[in-house]
Amino acid sequence: MDCTVFALFYGDYPDIAKRCLDSLRYLPHGRTDLRVGLNAVPVGCKTWDYIQGMIDDGHLNDYNIYESTENIHKYPLMRRMFHDPDNPINTSYVMWFDDDSYLRTDECRHYETWLDDINDFMKRYAMLGAVYTKRIEGNQVAFIEDQPWYNGKSVEDPIKFITGGWWCLRTEIITLFDWPVSALDHRGGDVLLGELLRQQNGRMKSFNQHVAINADENGRQCKSPKRGYDSRPIGHDYDPGVTKQIAKVLPRLDKKRLPYERLME
Repeated sequence: MDCTVFALFYGDYPDIAKRCLDSLRYLPHGRTDLRVGLNAVPVGCKTWDYIQGMIDDGHLNDYNIYESTENIHKYPLMRRMFHDPDNPINTSYVMWFDDDSYLRTDECRHYETWLDDINDFMKRYAMLGAVYTKRIEGNQVAFIEDQPWYNGKSVEDPIKFITGGWWCLRTEIITLFDWPVSALDHRGGDVLLGELLRQQNGRMKSFNQHVAINADENGRQCKSPKRGYDSRPIGHDYDPGVTKQIAKVLPRLDKKRLPYERLME
């Protein structure tokens, strides 16, 4: 297998689910391991019918389905999918799809070559996808500075990151940094990961060829309507407490750098 592909579906939105699932059938058979998360997807709905069709066609194994009958939000289910001790990730990188992202199959019929290009990039970069920037909100700087992967670089505003609707990420980052961290709930994970990579000298590559990311019904990127739960991004309301206030007036010690020098190459 070249990579493990994860797709997360929320609620009863069969048109969105079908668009994504149908496109995933174009992934090169035998080179990708597809795993699906179902977050508050009602049993018996059309999305389940599409999932069963993927199983019947051999594109999906039933043990690669992760279901929560309640909406536990994006990152808790992602964490369950990434860190299943009975079903570990055995590829060097992973590929992620939100349910409103999909492959533009009208543009490309040769996804073998597309995957070859991604394989080549993932040998040289930590992460690839659509690159954006976002201004810091609330107390996110203090939150970042208190993370174990923070290496003393001043947090830049805006933060450069790869948007969370579709991306590829090296598996060793998931393992080494326990990603996504347990504090993540629904928003801000993509921005936080962008800063983690910057702190750890991880290189990001801008790439979204033949992918529609968080697309609306007309395929316009990042125009998909919000659905379900929403919240402020992680770190917005962070309270570092008295310990942090005391630390500010004491001599600052260098934090130990984590062993991720490969990404500096």
